[in-house]
Amino acid sequence: MLTDEPIRPAARLVATQDHVEAGLPGAVETGGLGDLDEAERETLHVLLGAGIAANSRLALIKDARYLAGWWAAANGGQHLPWPAPPSAVVRFMVHHLYDAEERARNPDHGMPRAVEEKLLAAGLKREAGPAAPATVARRLASWASLHRMRGLKPPTEDPGVREVRRKLMRASTYMPGRKAQAPVLADTLEALLQACEIDIDREPLRAARDAALLAVMWASGGRRRSEAGMIRMEHLRRERPQPAEIAPDGALTPEGTAAGWLPAMTIALPRTKTTRAVDGARVWLIGRPVELLDAWLQASGIRSGAVFVPIDRHGNPRITPDGRGFGRRGLDGLSGQAVARIVKTRAAQAGLDPRQISAHGLRSGFMTEAANRDVPIQQAMAQSLHRSIAVAARYYDESAAARGRGARLLADPPAPAPRRPKASDL
Repeated sequence: MLTDEPIRPAARLVATQDHVEAGLPGAVETGGLGDLDEAERETLHVLLGAGIAANSRLALIKDARYLAGWWAAANGGQHLPWPAPPSAVVRFMVHHLYDAEERARNPDHGMPRAVEEKLLAAGLKREAGPAAPATVARRLASWASLHRMRGLKPPTEDPGVREVRRKLMRASTYMPGRKAQAPVLADTLEALLQACEIDIDREPLRAARDAALLAVMWASGGRRRSEAGMIRMEHLRRERPQPAEIAPDGALTPEGTAAGWLPAMTIALPRTKTTRAVDGARVWLIGRPVELLDAWLQASGIRSGAVFVPIDRHGNPRITPDGRGFGRRGLDGLSGQAVARIVKTRAAQAGLDPRQISAHGLRSGFMTEAANRDVPIQQAMAQSLHRSIAVAARYYDESAAARGRGARLLADPPAPAPRRPKASDL
């Protein structure tokens, strides 16, 4: 029975089991629940777990592991204190935001060698050297979240810590790279789809699934790999056919009507990185992606459940006798790792370097292609569901710079100067 005791904010009631199993130093506090019985606590556990995206939960667990490992390595095996003192946050930044060139001159600069070696040996650090400012910022945010889960004030909010952080971030010389070195533009996507087409006789179902997956992910705004795996049949809605051609401003013209009509479909996306179920986010598929998706659904026999499902080594998709698609975890479809492997495999078959092609390249490729074709940024964002226009504008700025006249001032060799007439020519 519930009492009048105030319930803590949901952020503090994150399920503890995942964190304990992850090897974190103690469970997240779950007090203040009143007289919830075991069944009610379990219900709350499930609902709060669903309120955190799987990738966000994984990142939080990984960051907590790293913070605990770093503190133990730097303090003789001690457990990370709760709450952590502000000096611990400053120490963390000093150990991770140091100057690599200064380190070469002064071995005592930055993270102590002994600490770094322990982190490398434990697999918590992949390579020696300073961390990217974005990685440090994410881990500090996770550290703050873990404090709030315990009902504690984060040391990252200390005014002195904030000032040190601002200056260290500004002083960092780290140059970030792209998540995907090669955005998957339309021509690259075509090569991936051709690789699927070549495989159609040998593995018809796998080829049909991969072609539909790649086309849907790209055309729907560059869906993230986790989002693609969560698409279910009830999320699909058949729409009225759309004209093959429209005016630059999106208006229907007589010429567009004469050019024919294309099949159309919308996909409801209950949860993405930037939207929630209550937002009712829905993106469009028009033309070829719809045809490829229909071909996969017809060939696989999927009528309900997950749209994109695993296929076993015998070529059988994971569906029940009544046509419900499912993945390895019940109702889920393809995992994010499976989607990533599909992209890499088709890239290799297409003769591309799989190290330069990734699932995120579909997203960056869609936005870059939209910019190259002068699609209004608002229309591109309506598909990609970018929340920040500043983030989306980066793709447009890069495209404009590459196509601009400013970068071409010295592109052509200078014309030969006219020969001056000699005195003998006069």
